[in-house]
Amino acid sequence: MNEQLCYLCKQPTRFFLKAKNRIILRCSSCKLTYTLDITPFGGRVREDGEKFVTEYLREYSLFKEYFDTIIKIILKRKKPKLLLDVGCGVGIFMQNLKEIGWNAIGVDMSDASVEHAKSRGLKVKLGKIEDMKLKSNSFDVITLFQTIEHIEDPIKTLKKIYSLLRKDGLLVITTPNEESLMAKILGKYWFGYRNIEHLYFFNKRSLAKMQAEVGFRRIDVNSENGRTLSLPWVLTRLFDYYYNDQNSSLRLALVKSQPYWKYFSWITFREPGVNLLSVAVK
Repeated sequence: MNEQLCYLCKQPTRFFLKAKNRIILRCSSCKLTYTLDITPFGGRVREDGEKFVTEYLREYSLFKEYFDTIIKIILKRKKPKLLLDVGCGVGIFMQNLKEIGWNAIGVDMSDASVEHAKSRGLKVKLGKIEDMKLKSNSFDVITLFQTIEHIEDPIKTLKKIYSLLRKDGLLVITTPNEESLMAKILGKYWFGYRNIEHLYFFNKRSLAKMQAEVGFRRIDVNSENGRTLSLPWVLTRLFDYYYNDQNSSLRLALVKSQPYWKYFSWITFREPGVNLLSVAVK
């Protein structure tokens, strides 16, 4: 392989590992980790629409509980007049905002997700944020939940977001933490690397540096307190990331048992601090 210069700092990268037949590189300087093996899904990597909607609606109450904690984090800094949720999915976070009277707009690439969000009376646009004509300096808060790792050109996206935020506006990001204990233990078998929709894999240093390069300041990146997950959610992820492409008796057993997973949604787990939460100021 020819030497690749880092997407972020332009220093040499090195081969880091191979997961699901994808070569993953790591920068020797800023430690950004990413893959050049991009599978296009309409310009951005995205789960199957209907499957995405079904799975997230099944977790509605748990996501609602989680997003309440995000709202509290935002309120410690400001009460926004207008919020933009990039990668809003089916709109669970926006529904929380609507219930407390906040004005919010959502953006997502999934037709099925956008249609569902609109059916609930939410203001959601279909497409890529980079291509949308939105008024500059108009948002108090912009959020990206589990989204930046899917984006082919995250610096371009962050520049667009920076232009949309008002002075002293907040950018809130969550993303898997490749330096979490689970990632270190699992290595190339970590779910973050196994998800073929993930293009970038962040740690505290690389996530902060990428935002600083765009112009953000007072960047606070920490391990996120784990949210609550249901057993069906965990089983679905295990199947998708580890057994969906295998021909084995275990895979066949999982396939046959899938219709019954929903009956075990009352069994829940606390996620073991595998994500990062970043809050930055324009």
